[in-house]
Amino acid sequence: GHRQGQAQAQGHEWRSDRHGAGRVVGKGEALSISASAPARASPSPCIQAGGRTMRPMSETHLPTLLLVDGSSYLYRAYHAMPDLRGPDGFPTGAIHGMVAMMKRLREQILGESGGHAACVFDASGPTFRDAWYPEYKAQRAPMPDDLRTQIEPIHEVVRLLGWPVLQVPGIEADDAIGTLARVGAACGHRVVISTGDKD
Repeated sequence: GHRQGQAQAQGHEWRSDRHGAGRVVGKGEALSISASAPARASPSPCIQAGGRTMRPMSETHLPTLLLVDGSSYLYRAYHAMPDLRGPDGFPTGAIHGMVAMMKRLREQILGESGGHAACVFDASGPTFRDAWYPEYKAQRAPMPDDLRTQIEPIHEVVRLLGWPVLQVPGIEADDAIGTLARVGAACGHRVVISTGDKD
């Protein structure tokens, strides 16, 4: 799936048109995809055939759906923080970084007005891409062991911060995020995707 979003610090703002296509329109702020369902009623307001109408990004009356690419965030947190460790030597840098990033993102995007949010991580195991192309990501370096050991604690601390954590077996986080973004927009939400990935 194509990720339509931007990183907290360096991302791309992506707007979709009425046919679901998109284009990069800027950098430096969180992505907003604001859409409303067509005026004609249908049995389900969340599943609409046809196009969607973009609303000006200054409109704030729409409920916000904030989707965070947790798998991207944990890498960013790991590389941004020093090699912090607990008394027993357990690495904690990515955990500390993740807590700070998630708190800041909630304040910046949801603020006091609130809204809906979820943090989406890659599920363990192969995805449909591996079945289609066995060499998929074969050239990617393996995850550092110090980061791998922090994944489960990161999931737990994100839950303790009040975020729903989502993992869907067989697909990647960006596939789930793209699906949720389309459904959220069709249901009349302002969708904000925060990710460090550039694709």
